[in-house]
Amino acid sequence: MSDFQGPTLEDLQGEWVCVNFGNDGHKVPFYVPWFRKPRIEFEGYCYRAFDGDICLEQGRFDIRRGVQYSLLDQLIEYGEHHGREHRGIVRWVGDQLEHLQGHVGYPRPDGFPYGKGFRCHYALLRRKR
Repeated sequence: MSDFQGPTLEDLQGEWVCVNFGNDGHKVPFYVPWFRKPRIEFEGYCYRAFDGDICLEQGRFDIRRGVQYSLLDQLIEYGEHHGREHRGIVRWVGDQLEHLQGHVGYPRPDGFPYGKGFRCHYALLRRKR
């Protein structure tokens, strides 16, 4: 058995629905994702991030598998921050993905778990049913 437990490129493929998210150490109330319906689609090395039916951002990504989590860097090709990068980490929490993403142009988060004092974006994702 491999020592590497972080998600792989193959693991990410498809559509993921955001079940919780937050920013800078805080999480939104539980009902907000139900109203906004944020999701992300991975196809090959490309991604698209949606808020409902509106595509907010799309681009390419690179994933490097690690022992406890994988490094996930996104080059934004369309959206408010086009031409810039998000540097992040992603790990399995059961069958869900937990993603910490540095603000555009800022360093990658140091590690998990997400909590007070973190300066990054947070998302908990489940595969679309």
